[in-house]
Amino acid sequence: MILEFSKTLDEQICHLSERIKTVKKALVRVPKGTIYAFRSHGQMEYQLVGDDKKRKYIPKKNERLIRALLQKNYDKKLLAVLEKNLAGLTKMKKLADPGKLPALFDDLPEEWKRFIDDRGISDEEYVKRWAAEPYEHKVIDERIAEFVTNRGEHVRSKSEKIIADMLNEKGLAYRYEEPLILPGLGTIHTDFKILHPRRRVVVFMEHNGRMDDPKYAERATKRINAYERNGYYEGDRLLLTFETSTRPLDTEMLSKKLDHFFFD
Repeated sequence: MILEFSKTLDEQICHLSERIKTVKKALVRVPKGTIYAFRSHGQMEYQLVGDDKKRKYIPKKNERLIRALLQKNYDKKLLAVLEKNLAGLTKMKKLADPGKLPALFDDLPEEWKRFIDDRGISDEEYVKRWAAEPYEHKVIDERIAEFVTNRGEHVRSKSEKIIADMLNEKGLAYRYEEPLILPGLGTIHTDFKILHPRRRVVVFMEHNGRMDDPKYAERATKRINAYERNGYYEGDRLLLTFETSTRPLDTEMLSKKLDHFFFD
């Protein structure tokens, strides 16, 4: 949760910084002087206030100048608020140290860890416990499963071996073909069930390897729709990869997708 909060802070800081740039850019192109507005006989009147503090009446037909000066007045106030908020969030970001909490437990001697409750702050320990949990998976006949991952698992295709090995290389805990009940479809065996190390939620990854086969594509679409009907939306709790007989799995994009989703 601490890391999620830190990430939210980063996003808000970035958002405020971009808004400040936009407002500052707009203020460069504004006319000189400020505007003084007052009501006279039930109607708004406007005057241009120069650097010498003298006022000059602005005719209502000069709407462009009125608009520009009112916008300038608003933008200057907006800029002050945005900069104050940015300073506050930046200070909060400096005070918060999300990396220190998990490191507090992770840096302990291994002999100590079995005696200490980490109070739920160590992502590393949480991942270790999840990865150590036993689970049932669909049995593949080793006589017909020629693809073996670096972890010694028998998988159904070369692409699944590539995905499994990449997950393992990136230190992501996963389970292969664990059963999942999807109401409306029944029990399926997910290609990969991956633990997000910071969000502490499971993410399902489905590789769709024969999308140029109409019957396969129909089944894959039905499966993807079932995921999303049950709240597993692509890009949130569901990741998808695709290939055809002429377009193999793009391993470079797969690596970038995993880095973006799990580590950015």
